[in-house]
Amino acid sequence: MVDLSKYHAKFFAESHVNLADLATSVDAIRKLNATKTQIEDGFRAAHSIKGAAGIFGFDRVTSVATETEAVLYALMTGTVATTPPLADALVEAHGVLAQLLTAVESKTDASPGIETDIIARLAKHYPNG
Repeated sequence: MVDLSKYHAKFFAESHVNLADLATSVDAIRKLNATKTQIEDGFRAAHSIKGAAGIFGFDRVTSVATETEAVLYALMTGTVATTPPLADALVEAHGVLAQLLTAVESKTDASPGIETDIIARLAKHYPNG
C-alpha cells in the first residue's frame, strides 16, 4: 500500500482554500441572492474536498462533503430552490466540514456523530436524498 501521508500538508492547504470558497458560496445562498456562478463555485469546492478526503480515507469528511455537493448540484441545476432551511443546512454543513477537517489535521477526534444530523438534514433538500 502506498503511504499518502506525505501529501497530507497539500491536502490540508487545498482544503482550507476550498472551505473558504464554500463559505463564500454558502453565505450568498444564505442571503438568498446567490448567482449561478457562486453556487457552481461552492459545488466545485465541495466536490474537491469530497474527492481528496476520499483518497486519504477521511470518511467522515467525505460523507458530509458528498451530501453538501448533492444539495449544491440540485441548486445549480435548478432541481431545488433556495429556501431558508436549505441555506441553514448548508451553513451548518460548512461548519461541520471545518470541524472535521480541523480534527483530522490536528490528529484529534471530532465529536462523535457530529456529521450524522447534518447529513440527514442535507439529504432532505434534494431529490432521492
